[in-house]
Amino acid sequence: VVRYAGDVIGRGIMERKAHGAELVQVYVWTPEASTDRVVDSLFLSLPALRTLREVRVLTDSVVAITFLNDTIVVEAGVTEGPRSRGVGWGARDSHSSAALEALALSAPLRDGYSEQVQLFYGPPIGPGFAVVTLRVERSENVRSPGVGLREAWVVTATTPSGDTTFWIDKATRMLLQY
Repeated sequence: VVRYAGDVIGRGIMERKAHGAELVQVYVWTPEASTDRVVDSLFLSLPALRTLREVRVLTDSVVAITFLNDTIVVEAGVTEGPRSRGVGWGARDSHSSAALEALALSAPLRDGYSEQVQLFYGPPIGPGFAVVTLRVERSENVRSPGVGLREAWVVTATTPSGDTTFWIDKATRMLLQY
């Protein structure tokens, strides 16, 4: 299930794995009330998890976002054809909004932990920046299918559009639910 600010916006499947010096995350999903498929691909540097690029392919359009040292380049257009290009967003220490889960999983979680990260939301939501606060709310025992009862950090990501909550296994750092 794909959620944005607590609302179900689609259903899909995600894969995340290391490929050389990059962590590649691919999410294929179908928006609610639609038969179109969306493929989101995110490329992060290892081990720093710095966002390198994000590519979102919809039925007949593509959005490619490249994160350079202090600039974000956004290209958008139809799959087969010209693309518009936007350059110049100040991006130092910014991450793709699609990296939120990876950032929560890799954060140095502990009681009282709180950190602000700057995310960039590309089209169709943005372009725009948002400061997101990651916060450990509490510890909780969680029963997860195929895993059993696990002790987890309950981590809230507070965004301008609402909160997202992650339950992260304390021992393995595996995402148990969100």
